[in-house]
Amino acid sequence: MEEKDRMWAEYDRLRRWIHHLENMISGERVGRLSFETQELEKLEEMLKKGCQRLGQLRKRLGIAEIGLPWFQFYEIVEDGFTQFLPEQYRDYKVQIGPVKRKGWIVDALQLEKEGAPVLPALEIKKYADQVSDGADAWRMLGRMAGDYKRLICPEKKHQMER
Repeated sequence: MEEKDRMWAEYDRLRRWIHHLENMISGERVGRLSFETQELEKLEEMLKKGCQRLGQLRKRLGIAEIGLPWFQFYEIVEDGFTQFLPEQYRDYKVQIGPVKRKGWIVDALQLEKEGAPVLPALEIKKYADQVSDGADAWRMLGRMAGDYKRLICPEKKHQMER
């Protein structure tokens, strides 16, 4: 029983530490904090290792698995988002970064291509939150792509009169 108590204590400490790191990284993303590139990379690496260890502890303690952390979901989005879009957008580069909306700074996805017109940004926090809560990342990616298609390819709706 002593071993299990020790693991629970480590789990709680690690969860608080991860939360603290996420807040620091988030603060840097919205401009409240400023880190050198190397410092930020080190923080992100520590966060990834902490999340991996937390997953190991979760398994050993029999805690139900939760979804992906936001940074892993962002990597999936950057790597696979364009495959869900029409062919003409597949050679665009996916950028995720802070955007100011209604006085708030939020993370948003934008597609960029040299010489192409600027496309609208899609806020992605709600998608990342759902994945963190356990939703399937690839299904969420498809849902994001559907929402983004409506932004960039608005279809004209014609109503038929009777």
